[in-house]
Amino acid sequence: INLFWCGQDMLRWIAKRKPYPHQKRLIQYAYSADSFQSKKHEFEKLKQGKRKEASAPTKGRLTNMKHIIPIASGKGGVGKSTTAVNIALSLAAQNLTVGLMDADVHGPSIPTVMNLKGKKAIVENQKIQPLMNFGIKCMSTGFLVDEDKAMIWRGPMVIGAIRQILTSVEWGELDYLIIDLPPGTGDASLTLAQEVEIDGVVIVSTPQDLALADVSRGVQMFNTVNVPVG
Repeated sequence: INLFWCGQDMLRWIAKRKPYPHQKRLIQYAYSADSFQSKKHEFEKLKQGKRKEASAPTKGRLTNMKHIIPIASGKGGVGKSTTAVNIALSLAAQNLTVGLMDADVHGPSIPTVMNLKGKKAIVENQKIQPLMNFGIKCMSTGFLVDEDKAMIWRGPMVIGAIRQILTSVEWGELDYLIIDLPPGTGDASLTLAQEVEIDGVVIVSTPQDLALADVSRGVQMFNTVNVPVG
């Protein structure tokens, strides 16, 4: 019997009917210095605190990066990667230190559009070294695996790869980190939006109805996790 929740009347009823030894101990505990109701109230507060903590994950600011701007789209093939590269090049032309991260684990495009296709990243001092071109530090899963190898990864592995690129790459001090997100609202986009403090996200689309419908869902997702949409 869960005596802690059965109330004062039930406790008295059990006490009158010669309770078993383990029930006696529970009755004594329930009638101890703190009252039954106060213990119940404390337990409810603890449950509410745990629930609130679980529903509101804390976002972290990467201290070596002044600004983090993801480039997203609802649908693939709308020019998202090209837009990300052009933004990075424009910022680098203003003598700013810029990093370009490819978060599309299953279909990396940055090696191709940054003319780094076939190049491999190396590890020095337990840090992955980004590749440089046009004055921009670049990192992609395309620099870590063979070009013709399919990335057959489930959600947890994708999330782990995103976290590793963010924290295990020797980015140095950056004015801007531009992130080329995969299409849709999957694990990569959600992980970044929930765990990293983002200055704002740029949404790329074409004017077709199918593309705009997917973009609308992407905007709703970022609004839900309190990420500004530019």
